Amino acid sequence: KNSRNLSMYRIIYGLFKRMRLIDLESLRQEILSKLRGKILDIGVGDAGNYRYYQKSAKVTILDFEKKMLEFAKKTIPTKKNYTFIYGDAQNLSMLKSSSLDAVVVVFIYCCSVLNTVTALKEAKRVLKKNGRMIVIAHVVSKNWILRMHQYVMQPFSRLVIGSDMARDTRSDILKAGFKIIEERTTGWTDVFKLFIAKRK
Repeated sequence: KNSRNLSMYRIIYGLFKRMRLIDLESLRQEILSKLRGKILDIGVGDAGNYRYYQKSAKVTILDFEKKMLEFAKKTIPTKKNYTFIYGDAQNLSMLKSSSLDAVVVVFIYCCSVLNTVTALKEAKRVLKKNGRMIVIAHVVSKNWILRMHQYVMQPFSRLVIGSDMARDTRSDILKAGFKIIEERTTGWTDVFKLFIAKRK
């Protein structure tokens, strides 16, 4: 697992927004607000997902850093339907198979999880047959100039925010046994992607 720097995350995400590389709030409004039932949210991040879930949803928040869970507990105004779990996305043994309606992952699979395929297979296990896997991630670009820049920035990104800038998240989703039902570029480059997938 890679450690995360929340302050640096906020600074860099703010920069991404100003550059119009990603409009995360619009994606959250469009996608997360439609989810129902039991939801697993992996990785606290900026704790921004929770403004968009329906009040009736039962949300489990998982993070491998206790300070991030404490941050989420302080940030979320009402915790009636929330459960907070300290754990690793690569091992969801505390959750029953086929028990969840959705798994939501914003940036964590491209950053803090070392083995993305293992984590995705665990997510698939806990999802119901018709459940949805929602992944928002920065991925390796198909544009050679952007891709070269990503590889050059890789050591800095790993050191400062624990983020891997050049993962092929799409391939990892397919390797884990998911079927991608929607894929969308979220900015003016192909670096930021939304994937919606389901179990095959």
